[in-house]
Amino acid sequence: MSLPLMIILLLLIFAGLSMQFAGLYIRRGDRPACRKCGDDLTSHQPTNCPECNADLTQSDAIVRGVRRPRLIWFGTSMLLVGGLALTYLLVRSPGFDKLKPVWLMRAEMVVVNDEGDERIIKELTRRVQKGGVNPDEARAIGRLAVDLVGAAEPKASAYDLLKFSALVGGVSADEAAPIMLDLIGQWTDEMRAERSFAHGNYLHREVLGALIRSTGLDLEKLRPVIQQGTEASVKKEPDYAFASMCSQLLWNWWESPSSPGIVTHELLTQLYQEAPELRLEVRPNVTKELGKVPYTIRFALPPNVGNEGDMVVFSQRVERLLVRQGDRTLMPKYAPFGGSSQTRQASRHMGYLMGASGTTARIEGLQPGPAELEIEVHVKVIAGKQPVDEEFPSGDMVNELPPVIDRTITITAPFHVVSADEDEVRLIKPGEEDAPEPEVVLENLRVSPVYYSSAPPFGSQGPWALKIGMASLSHDQRGQEQWMWPKIDVAYLVIAEQGDHVWELGHLIRRDLLQARYHAMPVSGTLVPTRVGASGEREWAQPVPDFDQPVRIRLLPDEDRARQTSDMNTIYGVELDLGLFAIERTEDRSSIHRIQDYELRPVPALAD
Repeated sequence: MSLPLMIILLLLIFAGLSMQFAGLYIRRGDRPACRKCGDDLTSHQPTNCPECNADLTQSDAIVRGVRRPRLIWFGTSMLLVGGLALTYLLVRSPGFDKLKPVWLMRAEMVVVNDEGDERIIKELTRRVQKGGVNPDEARAIGRLAVDLVGAAEPKASAYDLLKFSALVGGVSADEAAPIMLDLIGQWTDEMRAERSFAHGNYLHREVLGALIRSTGLDLEKLRPVIQQGTEASVKKEPDYAFASMCSQLLWNWWESPSSPGIVTHELLTQLYQEAPELRLEVRPNVTKELGKVPYTIRFALPPNVGNEGDMVVFSQRVERLLVRQGDRTLMPKYAPFGGSSQTRQASRHMGYLMGASGTTARIEGLQPGPAELEIEVHVKVIAGKQPVDEEFPSGDMVNELPPVIDRTITITAPFHVVSADEDEVRLIKPGEEDAPEPEVVLENLRVSPVYYSSAPPFGSQGPWALKIGMASLSHDQRGQEQWMWPKIDVAYLVIAEQGDHVWELGHLIRRDLLQARYHAMPVSGTLVPTRVGASGEREWAQPVPDFDQPVRIRLLPDEDRARQTSDMNTIYGVELDLGLFAIERTEDRSSIHRIQDYELRPVPALAD
């Protein structure tokens, strides 16, 4: 309410009161009259009024002059108009809203404009959000929110009011059901059209989650959204944000009245009936001798609901692999030709169970040109309880349920084979596509000590071990410019130098180096041959370093290694010098795997 208008109304009320006072108490003329009945006493002044017989000898029994009724009525009219107008404006003012009952605010919405609607909705939302309403008021507000959302063009504030009303039990299941089905329909339609409903309508997703959590919903009605989240998790560029939203909806359902509260085989069978979602990525090239077919199988399953201690384990194993090229069927030369993986997840982690596995198949007879890769994958999902007295990584389960999924799936992917010398991997350097300077990359790298195993050789992965990761920096630490860096992939050959000796420690492959936050991973060891030494014991067929001297660690861009991945076409093309490292001798090469992320340090070249 504006201050000038309030001043005008106050002046109008003051003027009305003044006129009433003047009309009642400031009389006109000097003619005497009886105070009690008003009889004119001008011609005579008896001791008693001839009209009403009142005693006129009293000091205040006779008055002089007459009142002005017109002034009284005019002042009353001004007072009435000004008072009603001021009351109306005060009732509509935001400051007075906190004192209004719910029924009055709902009635007020009939006569106010859009701005008034927003004001009332905001106040009701505040009350519900603070929990300052009784059950009857919550139901009244919930019915109002349902009516507002059902309008032809509902406001965003109406959805906000509906969300908080649902959380306090103000919306019934019958009222919520059509709204939930409408929101689910919008969600699935927008995602099929590859529009970002989930990102652009964050509030709608929040409303849907609140309604599900408070009133419940048949799981079968929610499955289209859950399935879309599964599909989004295995795209070439996975939409993890959308998958997270779908996951949250499922957990709202788990906390709702529709949830059974315990994990059963029937529940998981219903949830996983279309799982897993698999996608095959291929990137083939051929040499004079063999065709190299790097492939990756990306998989995703819906979030595994449950209580503390519930666990789901997904395993996959490649049982058969072949390439069809024209009328020829080509098989891998070497066995094992496929990969296998096992992914376990505790239910309370709430995320989609996703991952990837793969390797490089070597195919004889592969020629440049179109072809198709066909893989048979055996997938299995089991569920049970995590042992109370064991840590999660052990993966053992008790109270194991019958397998939820236990079947073989055939997946295919067409591809085009090129010669290895034509399979170009482009090196991106600073100044190209906003690639960062090497100093910036080094500043964000974190490394473990360099280990060398003095134990007799086991396998062929070599004696060296090193762990490299990226710093987990906040937005403020990184700065806006660094935060907006584009996607940069790296494929490095990691070498150690000491005097004239050079050792290949292994390979480092990272996708989206500066944007994504990775847990530190061991460098993938290079195949190293062994030999029988002078003592008759088997040893590595390479020089042993001087453990009293440091080694220099360098990262060299490795185009060949990038070609052995399924979808890496550009890599960061700058050599990185990590500086000098002391060599840590160990009898157990696997000790490197026990290094925790927080134990990694900046590269020596940048360390204090």
